Amino acid sequence: NYLASPPLVVAFALAGTVDIDFSSQPLGTTASGQPVMLDDLWPSDQEIDRAVSQIPWEKLFAAEYSDLFSGDQRWQQLQPESSPVYSWDDQSTYIKQPPFVQGVTPQHPLVEDIVDARCLALLGDSVTTDHISPAGDIPLDSPAADYLREQGVAQADFNTYGSRRGNHQVMVRGTFGNLRLDNKLVDREGGYTRYLPDDQLMSIYQASLRYSEQQTPLVILAGKQYGTGSSRDWAAKGTQLLGVKAVIAESYERIHRSNLIGMGLLRLQFNSSDSCRTVGLSGEEIFTIRGLQQLKPGMQLTVEAKKPEGGCTEFQVLCRIDTAVELQYYQHGGILPFVLRKFLARATD
Repeated sequence: NYLASPPLVVAFALAGTVDIDFSSQPLGTTASGQPVMLDDLWPSDQEIDRAVSQIPWEKLFAAEYSDLFSGDQRWQQLQPESSPVYSWDDQSTYIKQPPFVQGVTPQHPLVEDIVDARCLALLGDSVTTDHISPAGDIPLDSPAADYLREQGVAQADFNTYGSRRGNHQVMVRGTFGNLRLDNKLVDREGGYTRYLPDDQLMSIYQASLRYSEQQTPLVILAGKQYGTGSSRDWAAKGTQLLGVKAVIAESYERIHRSNLIGMGLLRLQFNSSDSCRTVGLSGEEIFTIRGLQQLKPGMQLTVEAKKPEGGCTEFQVLCRIDTAVELQYYQHGGILPFVLRKFLARATD
């Protein structure tokens, strides 16, 4: 709470510790060794009022805002286009038209069962959205860097994922690309996985492309508190763009759970004490989830997991579509197609 008070931040910094009682302990000593208490430094209300009254607030605001919309020389040289909608620049490597509502039909398609899916990543507990969402500098040996080179971007101009978050081609290549991601399908940290059944080591993005070519749906297996952290929207967007259809976890962080359904991803939760370990999942199985046309909030579903050595394991999961509205989001493929279809329906009325 002391962070809400800038003077206290300075006081703690002077003391060199937050483990201090300002009422009885000094912040430090003078050159002559005399203790200096917080009361000695803290200004009175009168001193604060006097300092504030000496600031020419009106003149400062007038000076700052008088040419607020003028901009600098580069801004003034821009040639705007007269258009009711944004004109996408195909040459831009910063902003691309996102694919989330492209090809949306007036009626949502029938929900299909998830059949013969592969596991893209087998993750443990407390995997955060910072592990999932692209962040920080773009590594030179990453799929995102390869894409930028193909677009003619110099290495010095790669910039960061944050600066290029308006380009889904960059962001999807960095999803699950965190250097500390522990995907238990492989024996190294980072954004890697095994493409199955060929057992080839490759980046998660490259594997998603291979699976997409084979029209193979994907799932994520995870432990407790999946999706904690603060990197919100792209953790769900990137997961969807990789071709993931469902996440099966022991538990979820609330906001990421909401964002997953907002992108049309099925959220499933292991029952009671079940987990990947207790169910006996290695991540090499082929997963099938049926009955999605009859989905209801909070219903139980059966997951079939065909073993690579033969045989099949079945286990029950809780469908974490918690409300009727979330069910609609899922049926429409996410909140964006859902809202667009609402607009289309009104336009035709």
